[in-house]
Amino acid sequence: ERNKFLWADLIIFQFPIYWFNVLGKLKLYLDNVFEYGQFYSFADKYGTGGLMKGKEYIISSTWNAPEYTFNDINDGKSVDEILISFHKAMEFCGFTQRETLSFHNVVKEPNFEQYKTKLEQYIDDKINK
Repeated sequence: ERNKFLWADLIIFQFPIYWFNVLGKLKLYLDNVFEYGQFYSFADKYGTGGLMKGKEYIISSTWNAPEYTFNDINDGKSVDEILISFHKAMEFCGFTQRETLSFHNVVKEPNFEQYKTKLEQYIDDKINK
């Protein structure tokens, strides 16, 4: 598994959101794979010893929450604000974040054609640039 990260220039993390966070199995996977000396190391300034510099990642997440609940001017948080701990862990390892992709209302009111269009547009705009 570690070799896959060493080989890739772009990593896509695709996961459903559970209680506003990544699944426990994904966290366990990262705990087992992200090894000291290969993903991160000691640095004079805490959090700057990432060894994955030059590698990028994308979060592609699915939510049952409707999209309008995010970025609400009253009290809503963005998807990236909710997933800040994941982003900080990737930053700690030296990865660079690309724009997050998220799909909403996937259980209550799924719209597969809209999801497909959104994914195709994202690939055209962000990956095949």
